[in-house]
Amino acid sequence: MTRARKTKTESQMQRMTVTSGLKELKLLNKRITSRIENLKAIRTRRSSTEVVAGVNKKDFEAAAREGMQALQALLARRDAIKAEIVRSNAQSTVEIGGKRMTVAAASSVNAPWKPSARVVAGMRTSCPPRKPWWRIYAPSTPRPLRRKPT
Repeated sequence: MTRARKTKTESQMQRMTVTSGLKELKLLNKRITSRIENLKAIRTRRSSTEVVAGVNKKDFEAAAREGMQALQALLARRDAIKAEIVRSNAQSTVEIGGKRMTVAAASSVNAPWKPSARVVAGMRTSCPPRKPWWRIYAPSTPRPLRRKPT
């Protein structure tokens, strides 16, 4: 079953499948990480010079501004794709084992259960305390202590 979704770009709507959207999300995450690592938006300079990191101050400001705008565009695209995938998963229905449910509900059924801290605390108080390991492997009948006569 192929589910298609639309993402809004600057001037047009783009149509892609959820699978290709997930692939693009992975690629965007890599590109965002590399952009952040290579971004040179903050540098120090002496007040007496107009040179920042070996570049003219105005050129440095322009390069930093362009880098930030490119990063913001990548983040906006990633957020738009994620939102559309979530919307698609909430609207698309599948039938599993004779039950009709949304893709989001089906994926949560297969997800491992993570108990909340409140549930864990309740489980700890309802369970008897564990015996230390040396008592588990010790013989069940205790031997009497032998005392030396004094």
